[in-house]
Parts: sequence; C-alpha cells; structure tokens
Amino acid sequence: MQYKRQRIFLKKSNEPEKALLAYRSTPLQSGYSPSQLLMGRVIRSTLPTLDSKLNPKLPELDTLRRREDESRRQQKLCYDKRHRAIPLTPLKPDTEVNITTHHEQGTILKPADSPRSYYVQTPTKVVRRNREHIVPLNSSTYTRSPDSKVQTTPVENTKKTT
Repeated sequence: MQYKRQRIFLKKSNEPEKALLAYRSTPLQSGYSPSQLLMGRVIRSTLPTLDSKLNPKLPELDTLRRREDESRRQQKLCYDKRHRAIPLTPLKPDTEVNITTHHEQGTILKPADSPRSYYVQTPTKVVRRNREHIVPLNSSTYTRSPDSKVQTTPVENTKKTT
C-alpha cells in the first residue's frame, strides 16, 4: 500500500485498525483484494462473510496476469492519449539537426548502440545524444511516426517589420 494512502486512512479514521482492515479487504481492479493476493483467502472483516469464503484458495495466476496486463495496457493508452505521447521517427545519417542541449547545429553520423541515441557531428566535436534532444532542421523531415495523424507544415516568419 502506498504511504500517502496509509496516511490519509490513519488521519481520517478514529480507528486505524478498521481503516486498514477495510483497505485490505476491498477488491482492487483485478477483482482480488490485497489479502486474497497475499494469503489466498478473504480476511474476516466487520461485514458478515460465509465461512466457505474464508477457506484458502489461491487466485488463478493466468487470469490475474491477463487482467493486470490489460489494465496496464489501458492505462498506457489513456496516458499516451492525454499527453500526446507519440514515438519519434528514426533519423538517417547526414541529416542536419539542431541539438537542444547544446543550442547548436550538427549532422547525424550514425545511430548509437543504445536505443534512440545518435552520434552527431557538431562544429567542435562529436557528441552522442538521445533522439528527444535532436530536432531535424528541415521541417518536412520532422514528422512523427507514420501511423500518427500529426502533420507538420513549415512555419512562416510572422514577425512584423517596420
């Protein structure tokens, strides 16, 4: 259980034991309570319970894993949708880029051994940077993955000259 949740339970409740008992006996999204996952049975609580429910019976691990995986996948989809998280396209060698961490331009030499990293030739040296910190100079090159619906168009200079 998360520490923050424990603190809230203990602050709001005059009887902390009952608050913890309620948490431990309440089913999670997976359909099993924390006590069922830990001990393999429903714990005796203040609510009336059949004696047959108190007998130990481990949850089916395949079903539990499937539910947990589905829950994680759904949470990832919602997070990515909310934060517009879209994977960046890989860059090809000889692409002119801007390095946001150095505030200078360079050219992609080759991909690095680690994922999403590239070796970039700057005017002074060769640096290794993550794809997140490399922005292609040509706006038509700076597109997201092909399955995304994000389109980029060149931005015209809107600054007024007087």
